[in-house]
Amino acid sequence: MTRVRTRRLRETFAILLSLAVPFSYPVENPASASPTSPSPARMTPVTLARVPGTSIVYLMGYVKCGPKLCVRLARTTDEGATFTAVTPPPVADRTQVQYVNSYELVFANREVGFAEVGLVSPSTFYVTFNGAKTWHKEKVPFGNRIEGFATTSKNIYAVTAKFEKKLNKGDGGDKDYRLARSSLTSLHWSSTPIPNSNFTWGFLGPIAAFGSNIWISEQRSHELLVRSHDYGKTLTTLVLPYPALGSVAGCALTATSLVTLWAQCPTGMQVQFYYSDDGGARWTLIDPVSQIMGTGGGYFDPVSSNLGYLDVGLMHDGLYRITNHAHSVKFVGTFKCVNPLVFTGEADGLGLCGGNYSPPSRLFRTTNGGATWTRVTNY
Repeated sequence: MTRVRTRRLRETFAILLSLAVPFSYPVENPASASPTSPSPARMTPVTLARVPGTSIVYLMGYVKCGPKLCVRLARTTDEGATFTAVTPPPVADRTQVQYVNSYELVFANREVGFAEVGLVSPSTFYVTFNGAKTWHKEKVPFGNRIEGFATTSKNIYAVTAKFEKKLNKGDGGDKDYRLARSSLTSLHWSSTPIPNSNFTWGFLGPIAAFGSNIWISEQRSHELLVRSHDYGKTLTTLVLPYPALGSVAGCALTATSLVTLWAQCPTGMQVQFYYSDDGGARWTLIDPVSQIMGTGGGYFDPVSSNLGYLDVGLMHDGLYRITNHAHSVKFVGTFKCVNPLVFTGEADGLGLCGGNYSPPSRLFRTTNGGATWTRVTNY
């Protein structure tokens, strides 16, 4: 199980931010830092990552180290009441990273986690097998760029791309998209070509996985759903009836069971949300917040097969709880934030806040399902 990943929306905001706020630092991990000792400087938070099936949440951010920024990673097991510092993924010397959208961080279980490091299109891949005590660099399998990855209780799946610049081929050159897979215990990769992906125009959405099932949203002239029921060994394509999963960039999918899927679909300046309980064959548009202005922020957090939260951002002023197979959408409170939102259950959640078109800078927690929020400063 993996939480929804909104790479393409965040890429868009990162590009806008880099134009509006052209500010970056070389990022390093100071050799003298102890992973179990809190930093004397308070972290500026950037992203949250939930460990499936647990109350563990990781918080990643930066502290200023002289003229540079140092990466920090902290972990909470009690919904943000306390945090413990752990070792962050390393960053190569002289790597220039905007202080937003620098990482994709996913944990499969208490011990195994993965991180992508880079700018808009991460190309460095790290893995931990001991709960963020240490990290190891992993070669990108079957390509030179990672387009997204997801984990299950036993496996990791990555969409990789091989880009070759060629004359008269446009900016992207030739592309070879593949679905790479490996067990969590020992990274030995195999791969399968992704159907329809060598397109001149089109997009792949972030991958979703649960058990033996894999799903990838594709956007071409039709809305397509690539599926596998055998751990990604064979892939088939389902053509969806409009408007299901209509998108300009592929939909971000989250699988919460073998048949339950949530979808977040950018439609240009706006975003729509869908739910399926039959493995993606049919989709329900989530009302009454079926569409929001993506430029106003917002964050979608599917928690389980029958529970999701949607913060509709600064331009809409509301946090909603989604239940009853996506047929019940209830306003639960106000949370004017545009950054990651992570719930570990119906009551307990953490959220990052920044201003409109501003990076995260504050962490809040709720213990009553989002009705009220309390500022957290102990990280």
